[in-house]
Amino acid sequence: MATLIQKLTNPLAMLASDHEYVKGVLTRCLNTNSLAVRRVLIQEICDNLVIHATLEEDIFYPALAKWGGEEGHRFVEEALREHADIKACIADVQQVDVGGPDFRLRVGRLEEAVVTHADREEAHFPMAEARLPLKQLAKQMDLRRIQLMAQLRPPSGLAMIGLVLIGFGLFFFLKRRR
Repeated sequence: MATLIQKLTNPLAMLASDHEYVKGVLTRCLNTNSLAVRRVLIQEICDNLVIHATLEEDIFYPALAKWGGEEGHRFVEEALREHADIKACIADVQQVDVGGPDFRLRVGRLEEAVVTHADREEAHFPMAEARLPLKQLAKQMDLRRIQLMAQLRPPSGLAMIGLVLIGFGLFFFLKRRR
């Protein structure tokens, strides 16, 4: 499990952590019989997958296509196709009746697509680590994640104060590490 600092300073640790988190939430969702819990977990899964896919599509994949050579370019093409499949599964899961007979089937399809994609993606992390400007990507991805989270789940006033304080602390921490 990656530490918070690793997640903030290494995009590969961030993405791997996202994969593990969503896999865990998918498992919890499939194993609960509570309809209220299922609704909350489905929203959590879908929000996290949308943020994760956007980070990859907007920042990580273009960098991988640019600096990853032919291997990186081929992987990005396949990964984008996998993202399209995952997005179709997300739309399907968002429409499912959490108490319906096909709930577990639809969430299971999403889980399979996510696990398969995550495993394939993580197999390319050593190449990405060797070729990509990870610190630069981490900064871009951290900022974009905050923007996306605010768009999907607007924070309360108290949460905004907390985010500002965390942001200042992180800024000064990262500034000292240079």
